[in-house]
Amino acid sequence: MAEIQPEDQVIIDIVDMRLRPGNGMVLSADLKMFMTDMAKKDAAFVLLANPYNLAAMPGLENAKALLVAYQKEDFMQKAAASVFKNQLMPTGKLPVSVNSFFKYGDGL
Repeated sequence: MAEIQPEDQVIIDIVDMRLRPGNGMVLSADLKMFMTDMAKKDAAFVLLANPYNLAAMPGLENAKALLVAYQKEDFMQKAAASVFKNQLMPTGKLPVSVNSFFKYGDGL
């Protein structure tokens, strides 16, 4: 973190690597603090997991950008990268309400 400059673009990818992904990803307190700190520093986030996991990720509501995709599959990772390279325009909306910050219909 000490090497990140204010002008750097930081994109953090959060991937659910479990064989049977669902909600309830276990995140350490240190990881949650890192995510909160990075969101305050205008980092962008990609969540390749069930959107209900957002409820356990404090601070992401302050992120510069948040892209939510359901799967960790290669095509989803490539699509997410294409969004951040301005090669693909995201059009989806959250299909569920997660908490008071992330509600059904939110998105571009």
